[in-house]
Amino acid sequence: LLLLKVFFKDKIILNLFGLSKSDIFKSIDDMVVNNHNIGFNIVSNMSLDSTIIITNNSGIDRSIFQEYIAETTSRLKKYIYSTSPDSIYKVATNMIHLSKRHLYIVETFTNGFFTNNLLSNLEYKNVTIESGVYGNIFNLAKKLKIDREVYIDDKINIKLISEITTKIYDNNKCDLLVCILGDYNKELYYNTGYISITDEDGTHIYKNSVAGNQQDMIDVLSKSAAFYLIKKIKENNLLF
Repeated sequence: LLLLKVFFKDKIILNLFGLSKSDIFKSIDDMVVNNHNIGFNIVSNMSLDSTIIITNNSGIDRSIFQEYIAETTSRLKKYIYSTSPDSIYKVATNMIHLSKRHLYIVETFTNGFFTNNLLSNLEYKNVTIESGVYGNIFNLAKKLKIDREVYIDDKINIKLISEITTKIYDNNKCDLLVCILGDYNKELYYNTGYISITDEDGTHIYKNSVAGNQQDMIDVLSKSAAFYLIKKIKENNLLF
């Protein structure tokens, strides 16, 4: 329903997260190659936050243009988070505002980067966003009195993430809890961060393996959290 209102324009913006530029092109290359009347401009970056701008270059019948848009969105709908020029963080804060959710955020891996980006794009005074930033996931686990047996030898695992998330959600009055947990190891080229999204329906935990330096990983994980948050709110509210 969100996309119907833009089907009758000669240009549409599709914002996606989680695919590289080459993967996006592979998904729609037959449409790009076979129709020169429609323009497909793909803009992407290292954090997998991408935009496809589809234009009706030759004034072809709008019903045909609509079919191409419908086919593109069908193939990529799993990754689409908006059809606006807004950043992924602004889209997330808009979703929080429209859904009237009280959001609580806990970060270790990203050092408050996710929270700061949400707040810098916040235009609404009535949106409640609280956060806690912890330098080390194991210090957080100790503070929450997580059983030491869960993380013997300081090993991060799904059970540790689940128990931390559950305790934080139980201890805070919020509608949504977003946790970005993990630790950066500069000796590894690949690092793993965990993102959990919790509400009254339960917890979803996403394991993200990211390549790059520490700031690259912080950027990817923060945008991943925004993407999962948008998807969660849309999933629970048929108005979006």
